[in-house]
Amino acid sequence: MRRGLLRALAAVGLAWLVGCAPHLVRPPDLSLESRSVRYRAQEAERRARAVAVSASLVVWGERSGERLPGAQADLHLAAPDRMRLRVASAFGTALDLGFAGDSLKAYVPAWRTGLRLDAAAESLGLEAPGDRLVRALSATWEPPAEAWARAAWRDTLLGVSWLEGGDSVAIAIGASGLPRWAELAIDQGPVLRVRYVGWDRASGTAWPSHVELVDEAHDLRLVCRATQVRFTPQADAERLTVRWPRGTAPFTLSQLRTALGRMGIL
Repeated sequence: MRRGLLRALAAVGLAWLVGCAPHLVRPPDLSLESRSVRYRAQEAERRARAVAVSASLVVWGERSGERLPGAQADLHLAAPDRMRLRVASAFGTALDLGFAGDSLKAYVPAWRTGLRLDAAAESLGLEAPGDRLVRALSATWEPPAEAWARAAWRDTLLGVSWLEGGDSVAIAIGASGLPRWAELAIDQGPVLRVRYVGWDRASGTAWPSHVELVDEAHDLRLVCRATQVRFTPQADAERLTVRWPRGTAPFTLSQLRTALGRMGIL
């Protein structure tokens, strides 16, 4: 009896010692192939969802470390290059802004004025602005095969870079296969950085829910936090269209920037 009791106590003691032993920490995955496979699989899921996306946004700007007031907005995306952003005010819509390919259309109800740019790339200095903004907000950067062949480690992040027209594009991918940031160097000019801070996984697909657009040339950070992200099988053309009421007066791009500044976004 005593011998059996001693054996039982010894077994309990051994189990306790094993439980208290330090656990081995799995080293970070530094396999380029597995990291790229993870990224491409998740990016393909987001690209399939990006054909029709709606979300509620909180948007604000930060300049020189100072946070501007910000605003509520509704966002609609339709890959590859259509988007619409409606910024709310206490009296309805403060700004209605839309991109379709290379064209931009905006309407400011309080001023009864609107802006139309059929070649927005020339005015904004950003090639294919609709495409770039949709990809930035949906994290659907799709490196070509040759870019993966040149991929290299940046500490624990996998860096992939390639050229698109006159723009240089680069992304950094974390261990989960999700991008940490993307960069656009515009024709060897200003750099636009997109930071992916938070992700919404409620739909089963990791979707960017906290995105920061950083304009280094103007020391400006635009923060977008998305909630109520919704996906539909196809885009609704009506939701993507910015309309001008009769009597709308045209205004300039600089006046649009002024309007965004008054709303606390720029």
